[in-house]
Amino acid sequence: MAYANDLPDQVQQEGGRVSSPRVFYKDVFSRISPEKRQRVLQAAAAEFAEKGLNLANINVIAERAGISVGSLYKYFESKTHLYLEVVNRGLPLLEEALDPIVNSSLSLEEKVDSLVAAVFDGVRAYPVMNRLYHRFTAEGDSELAEKLSSSLESVTANAYTALMRQAKEDGVLSHDCDEAILAFGMDNILLCIQFSLSSEYWKDRMRIYLGADILERESDLKKQMSRFIKGALGLRL
Repeated sequence: MAYANDLPDQVQQEGGRVSSPRVFYKDVFSRISPEKRQRVLQAAAAEFAEKGLNLANINVIAERAGISVGSLYKYFESKTHLYLEVVNRGLPLLEEALDPIVNSSLSLEEKVDSLVAAVFDGVRAYPVMNRLYHRFTAEGDSELAEKLSSSLESVTANAYTALMRQAKEDGVLSHDCDEAILAFGMDNILLCIQFSLSSEYWKDRMRIYLGADILERESDLKKQMSRFIKGALGLRL
């Protein structure tokens, strides 16, 4: 199973900054080699993306990683802690994708185009993490959601709200619009695109609406989804 480079050990960002989200591993895990750490995280990501937390098999993860189950429990308190750490690795990926767009000098129209393109690029670059994120949002475990949703979802919430607020200050958006509601609406559209490219069910759903060949018409899909978002924001098309 090919999943190399789908889960970074750490993400080097613009200016040399490395995002350091909350960790769920034992200290000994940080002292093993980066290559071994990657094997563990990638093996876990593949198993969790395929089966979800409840059905994932810790023995399969250990076998894929080439370590013993005992070693795995030296690194993580439980399967849930391993799951939380893997999902949490999506945070720096999200920051890396959004920061250069949101903080750029592009117009709002150009930023919308870039954000839509970034969804397609992200699904292509990190297919396992995207499937895992889709499973995480569908798990329905309130305790897990409480542990991760705030940090994960705050990245897009803060970025998109700031984007809309700046557009209001620049006179691009109406002064009486609610930037938080606009940010929430755009995020939901982008999330729908992400799931439609990551999940087989959502792909089939998309094909029902848009035709069996929609994935072969990617440029048109990007263009029309960007147009839809811009129209929803009240921008001139």
